[in-house]
Amino acid sequence: MSMNRKTISIAAGAAILAFLALLTYVIVPKLTTKTVTAYFPAAVGLFPGDAVRILGVDVGTVQKIEPEGTRVAVEMRLDKKWELPADVQAVILAPTLVTTRFVQLTPAYTGGPTLDDGGTIPEDHTAMPVEWDVIKEQLTRLTKTLGPQGESGNLEQGTLGTFVSDAADNARGNGETLHETLDKLARTTTALSDGRSDLFAVVRNLSLLVDALAQSHDQIVQFNGHLASVTQLLGDSETALGDSVADLDRAVIDIAEFVRDNKDGIGTAVNELGAATQALVDKRRDLEQVFHVAPTALVNLGNIYQPAQNALTAAPVLSNTANPVQFICGAIAGAGEQGAEEATNLCIQYLGPLLKTLAFNYIPLGTVIGNSVGALPDQIVYSEPGLAGPIQTGGDSQLRIPPAPPVLPGLPGLLLPGLPALPALPGAGPR
Repeated sequence: MSMNRKTISIAAGAAILAFLALLTYVIVPKLTTKTVTAYFPAAVGLFPGDAVRILGVDVGTVQKIEPEGTRVAVEMRLDKKWELPADVQAVILAPTLVTTRFVQLTPAYTGGPTLDDGGTIPEDHTAMPVEWDVIKEQLTRLTKTLGPQGESGNLEQGTLGTFVSDAADNARGNGETLHETLDKLARTTTALSDGRSDLFAVVRNLSLLVDALAQSHDQIVQFNGHLASVTQLLGDSETALGDSVADLDRAVIDIAEFVRDNKDGIGTAVNELGAATQALVDKRRDLEQVFHVAPTALVNLGNIYQPAQNALTAAPVLSNTANPVQFICGAIAGAGEQGAEEATNLCIQYLGPLLKTLAFNYIPLGTVIGNSVGALPDQIVYSEPGLAGPIQTGGDSQLRIPPAPPVLPGLPGLLLPGLPALPALPGAGPR
C-alpha cells in the first residue's frame, strides 16, 4: 500500500514537473514573445540561435531556417515589447569574416502601422552580405584581366601594365604642368568648399526647377509633340526647303554684286537719308506739336464744313474777350513803368463798368471762308424727314427750286421763313 502511494506521489510530481516545463518552454514564450518570418535568397553562415538585433541591441533569436524553393525562410522570435514597422527590412550582417552572423531589423519603430505577430518580411525587403568566396573570385578575374596575358615564357603586357606605361610616357617631361594642374585643382576645390553654401542654394534652386518641370509634364509633352510636328513638316519639305535656301543664296549673291557695283550711289543715298533723318530729329518738337494739334484741327475743319452748301463756315475767336477788364487794365498797367497799381485801380474804377458790357465769348459775326456750288435739293439727306420741303421737277427733268417767300417790311421781315406773322399792335396802322 505504501509502495502504491509512493508510486502515485512520484507520478504526480513528475506530472507537475512536466506541466511546469510545458508552461515554461511552450506557453510562457507564446504569451511573452512573437514570431516573424523573413525570406532571404540564401542564409549562408546563419544558424538557429543567432541573435536578432534592432540598432545593434539584441531583441530576439533565430528559431528555424528552412529552404523553400529558391529562397530560405528564417523564423525569428522577438520579445513582444518590441514593435516593428509594417515595412520593416531584415539584413544578415557579418561583422568580420570569422564571427557568427546576426539578423538586423531596420528601421526602428517610431510610429504608424506595425507588423503583427506571425507576420512575414518579403524577399524584396531583405538583403545578405556578399560571400568572401565570391569576392575572391571577382578579384581573381580582375587580376587576370589587368595582369600579363599569355603563357609562361611568352607573356605580354596586360591592360594595367599598358596603362601604367602610357601614363609614364605621357607624364614624362610634364611634371611642372602636372604640378600646376594639381595646384589649380586644389584651388578650385577650395573655392568650391568656400562657396558650398551658394552651391547648396544652386542645388536647391535646381530641385525647384526639376519640380516645376515635373508639374509641367503635360505642357512639355504637348510642346514636344508640336516640335515633332514641325520637324516632320521640315522633313517632308526637305526638297522645297533646299530650293528656297538655294534661291536665298542666289539672292544674297545678287544683292552683294549690286552693292559692290553701286556702292558709291548707295553711300550717297545713305548719307542723304541720314541728313533727312537728322533734319526730322532736329524738328522733332515741331513735329510733335503738329501731330498733337493736327487731329483737333482736322476735326474742327470737319465741323465747319457744310456739305449742303459746299461751304466752310466759321466764327472767329479772339483771346481775352471774355474778360476785357483784365485784358485792357492789365495792358495799361504793363505799359506804365511807375504807378502801375494806381493806374490799374483807376482803370477798373472808371472803365470797368463800360468794359464789362463788352464781354463775350465769341465775336457775334460769322464768316464764310469759301463757297461754291452746293448740293442739289434731292441730294440732301435730312436727319428728320419733316425738314425736307416739296421738290418740284419739270418735264425736262430739270430741278425747279420753289420761289423764296416774299420779304415782309418791318419787324416781320426779320422772322425765319415759314413762321406766322406777328399780330398787329393796338393802335398801329398807317398814318
